[in-house]
Amino acid sequence: MNSIYGRVTDPQGNPIPQATVLFTGSSPTHTDIAARTNATGEYRYTNLTPGLYTLMVNAEGFPTQTQQIQVNSGEDAQLDFHLDSQIK
Repeated sequence: MNSIYGRVTDPQGNPIPQATVLFTGSSPTHTDIAARTNATGEYRYTNLTPGLYTLMVNAEGFPTQTQQIQVNSGEDAQLDFHLDSQIK
């Protein structure tokens, strides 16, 4: 338990594979600070310390997006990212 998981999608709801999802700011310390989305746009961090996490997503051709999520003891938290229009 104590995980953050989610999906990164484009404006049409299509998955964005190989997007980088990073812990930033004052997030609690974790051994992995970055993850890549899989072919279906999904990512997961496990074995997290409860607390407030700030995650940032970078995907080629899209603007960076940042969101926060609270992880409570014994719970999984879902945080999806719907990226805006591609950068021209």
